[in-house]
Amino acid sequence: MVILVGGNLLLGSISRALQQVRLTHDHLEVTGSARIFQVPWERLHGVRR
Repeated sequence: MVILVGGNLLLGSISRALQQVRLTHDHLEVTGSARIFQVPWERLHGVRR
């Protein structure tokens, strides 16, 4: 029973987090409660060009 409840909580939190994250060609976008953060891929990975 405990595993079932824990699994449901884990799946619910993962799906909620994935609803707030969007990947585009240029950047990673994270939607918060009041703001939208757009982080370019170069900033996440460092400059490799």
